[in-house]
Amino acid sequence: MRTLTENGETFVLVPLIDFERMTRNGEDIADNVAFDAAVDRGEEAFPIVLLDAIEAGQNPIKAFREYRGIKQAQLANMTNISPAYLSQLESGMREGSVKMMKAIAVALNVSMDLLT
Repeated sequence: MRTLTENGETFVLVPLIDFERMTRNGEDIADNVAFDAAVDRGEEAFPIVLLDAIEAGQNPIKAFREYRGIKQAQLANMTNISPAYLSQLESGMREGSVKMMKAIAVALNVSMDLLT
C-alpha cells in the first residue's frame, strides 16, 4: 500500500486484488443490511437459485408456481383461468392483463413486480 498526496488530498494506492476484495465486502455488507431491513418489514426472502433462474430466462409465473409447489391446474383454478391459458402465459405465448397478473400474484403470494 502506498499513499500519494496531490493538491492537498491524500490518496491510498492498493493492489487491484485488494480493492476488488474490499469492494465485494462492501457490497456484501450492503446486501446484508437490505436483507435485514426486508425481514424487519416482514417481507419474504427467496432463494437466489429461484431469482437466478428467472434472470436466466425462466418464466416468473412458472418459477414461483413451482417454488410454491402448486400444480398448473391448481393455479389455473385459483385464478379462474383455463390451464391452457396459464400454459400460454408461462410459455410466453401470451401476455396477461394487469388484472390477471394481479390475480396470479395474489395466488402465488408474491408482489406483481416479481412476475414481470
